[in-house]
Amino acid sequence: RDIGVTGVQTCALPIWIKDVNQRLLNIKPPNFISRIPRSLEDLGHYKASELKSFLLYYGLPCLLGILPDQYFQHFLLLVQAVFLLLQDSISVSDLKQSSVFLKHFCLNMSVFYGKRYETSNVHMLLHLVEKVRDLGPLWSQNCFYFEDFNGELRKLFHGTQKHRATNYTCSLGKSEAPTNGKMSDFLNKGKRSLH
Repeated sequence: RDIGVTGVQTCALPIWIKDVNQRLLNIKPPNFISRIPRSLEDLGHYKASELKSFLLYYGLPCLLGILPDQYFQHFLLLVQAVFLLLQDSISVSDLKQSSVFLKHFCLNMSVFYGKRYETSNVHMLLHLVEKVRDLGPLWSQNCFYFEDFNGELRKLFHGTQKHRATNYTCSLGKSEAPTNGKMSDFLNKGKRSLH
């Protein structure tokens, strides 16, 4: 079925969003997932952890039987590739398989969704395997802990002190940085999770 792009078979999730949302909002996630699923209508406000949960845990059961099979299989390529790159231990075979999945995913992006979706972000997926080979699993390369700490820093300032927050943020580790223990607790938490 053509949807808005001449000559290109495309798939528009808004057609099925009600069905997908119904499945998504009925999911009761396990305790290791910190946020409960929210409607895809809030997708623009999703946190990175929510996008990760949708990709790895919710997407497949929510889209199975709703997306046409070729689109589902295309999405499955991305899920499988990212899953392999997030493991604690990644073999050479896992890297090769992930690379194949990501190449097929990227090459078929314009086939399924049109040229306008061949973006630099999609292209960057082709470099994930190389980065994992050089730096380790994807989970060891995220900024979640630092982003979370920005929220902790924000809580330290109120009212007219707002302009001073920039000074503290830029001088982390210097003597004028907050010394209430939150920063060191936060940074130690991040260190523990990387080992």
